[in-house]
Amino acid sequence: SDDIIERLHRYVGDRIALYFAFLSTYTTCLVTYSCFGLIMFGLSLMPELVPILSLMPELVPILSLAVAMFSSWWSTWMLQRWYQKNVRLIFDWRGIILGDRTDELLFEKRLVEDIRPEFIGEIGEDEITGKERPVISAEDASQRGKFSFIVMGLYFIFAAGVIFSLFAFEDVVKAWAADEDDEFVFYKVFPLDLVFQNIPMVVFIVTMMVLNFLFGKLAGKLTYYENHLLRRDHSNSLTGKLTAFQFLNTFGVFLYIAFIRKDAAVLQTRVQNLVVVELIIGNIQETIIPIVLRAFKQQQKVDAAAERKKNEDLDENNKNGGGSNFKKYISLAFVKKLWRQSRKQILPSSKTGVVETMSVRDQLELDDTEDNADDDFFEMYKQLGLVA
Repeated sequence: SDDIIERLHRYVGDRIALYFAFLSTYTTCLVTYSCFGLIMFGLSLMPELVPILSLMPELVPILSLAVAMFSSWWSTWMLQRWYQKNVRLIFDWRGIILGDRTDELLFEKRLVEDIRPEFIGEIGEDEITGKERPVISAEDASQRGKFSFIVMGLYFIFAAGVIFSLFAFEDVVKAWAADEDDEFVFYKVFPLDLVFQNIPMVVFIVTMMVLNFLFGKLAGKLTYYENHLLRRDHSNSLTGKLTAFQFLNTFGVFLYIAFIRKDAAVLQTRVQNLVVVELIIGNIQETIIPIVLRAFKQQQKVDAAAERKKNEDLDENNKNGGGSNFKKYISLAFVKKLWRQSRKQILPSSKTGVVETMSVRDQLELDDTEDNADDDFFEMYKQLGLVA
């Protein structure tokens, strides 16, 4: 208990007391892992105790997967729990990391800077530092977390239902294609047969992308509703949601194909096609779209400079024709100008031999809308998962 740890701290000092605090936390967390291990051990004995469960050996791969997933979750949960307790003890003892007043002030300054400006709460006393800062009641935070968890669970169930429906649709298409007595034989003629056989795969990939997009929007709304105090907590919560759904929507599907359906050919085809589609979309997002945006911004500057040179009154033009700007941007002439500006972003000039680029300020303005570190981590997570 905390009282025993405090007595150890007064008797043996910071470091040894902190060591025993870690042992206490680790032992407590092991109880959860032991309960899960007992459940797995009981399932392994069922075929011997109940003869009707003789098919249990076929579920060994699934049980192994469940153990691996639970081990990953448990280790993360245990480390996070120890991290929180470690910070609290350090603030109480003030002698192991915060060696002097300068370190303490720097640490407190970082905590203040990490507070989200969007946080909604009342001024209260911090549980660790004892100083005033925005806080939210534990009951309110718990209700928000439960609501977010329930909504996520419902969406996960919906996504799983959609995925299983796609598998059923694929089975129907395969059975229809294998029916020799079917009167609709036109689709069995090349190349219609190839198109027909790949319809389920195309529908599957498009549906997965749509589900990912919708959950990305939903996860952002739910994370904002959870009203986290610190930026890192907000970021960790959002990344955790996206990672969990990515596992269900992509890796979970592949594991289902591998361990339940046991169709290696379908698994290989799905992984290959998904990797190709991800690469194509990634190149479009990271190469083509930034070039077009830069060219559009450059062309806007050129047009604005030309209008200023001709001393045109922009306010008067807006009054005389409110839709003139929109019509200008969708006109063929503007598309041609945009194409020329795009070529300047990737091809060297015929006169100078140098690629024309934007200013540093304009580049930073565009970079603000591009992917941040969390998106880069999430993209790396997906790529490594697909390769594995």
